[in-house]
Amino acid sequence: MKKIILTVLIAALLLCTACIKIYLTPIAQATEEAPVSETAPAPTAEPTPETVTVSQAPTEEPTVVWATEPTPEPTPEPTPEPTPYVPDLSMLPFQFENPWYASQGKMFTVDLDFDGKAETYSYHINEDTGYTTIYADGEPVYEFSYGNLLSHVIFVDLDPDTPYANMLIVMDWGSEDYVTTELHPENGKMVKGVERDGIFLTEDGMLLEYLQTDILGTKFGTRQVATEQLVPYSEWIDCRVPTKNDWTVDRQDNIDCGFLLHAVRDVECRVDGQKTFIMAGTYLYMVRFNDSRTMVEVCTEDGMHAMIEVEYLQEDYTYLLYGVPQDDLFDNLLYAD
Repeated sequence: MKKIILTVLIAALLLCTACIKIYLTPIAQATEEAPVSETAPAPTAEPTPETVTVSQAPTEEPTVVWATEPTPEPTPEPTPEPTPYVPDLSMLPFQFENPWYASQGKMFTVDLDFDGKAETYSYHINEDTGYTTIYADGEPVYEFSYGNLLSHVIFVDLDPDTPYANMLIVMDWGSEDYVTTELHPENGKMVKGVERDGIFLTEDGMLLEYLQTDILGTKFGTRQVATEQLVPYSEWIDCRVPTKNDWTVDRQDNIDCGFLLHAVRDVECRVDGQKTFIMAGTYLYMVRFNDSRTMVEVCTEDGMHAMIEVEYLQEDYTYLLYGVPQDDLFDNLLYAD
């Protein structure tokens, strides 16, 4: 047995030696046929490709992702601008009439200074001192030296551009004109504004200024001042706009009241700047007068409008029309009382 194994090993060794000899013979021949030149570059051996071993990962089940709409970012709501305070003027204009026998009382509650809080205004007449005091929430804010002459208190917004409403205190001087004083709040205090004669509130809420005058015996001239801060909007004051009925049905009433005047002499006047005369026996209305009381516009029955210059003699309480006393020109002059 040992002999057989030894024989196989020898045979295998001989076979390996023969194979090596066969493999080396071509290489030796090639070396002899192509000697290497000293100047020639050495042949570049081709790179032996590297063997890359790929390891395959185990196959996994694909993950299914469903496409959805992106959730929008919440939009912050804008901060609203603060709403400016708007005073409630629904109760304006308001007129409070003071009974002659009342010495004190509540007048009205209103946000006069536009601060968002209404104030309660009241008054008190001190018969011993002759002063009338105006109170706001029980605190005195203004004092008048008119005693018990308080006639009306009017609340009205004369000028929407100002940050306050207005209080009008109307004092009755008896046979004299009514004196109206405007009050309004400024910097926490009640201050006096314009003071004028004859302010009153009509039934339809219109604030008017009337001026009593004796020129040609007229009773009143009126003008609207509700939006004028009690400042005349022109130098002319309207007295009356006659209608057709004024010349017919109501003629006698208007004569009795002194509105419709009757000329007993020719009256000098100006029409379109030219000198002329209103003839004796003519009836006419005074339709407006100049605030300076130096010029009067009249209207006759036939529709003619004429201007008459007036001069007032204060020492005699007399009006002259181109040098002629008015009492000599008209037979039905009446005076307001």
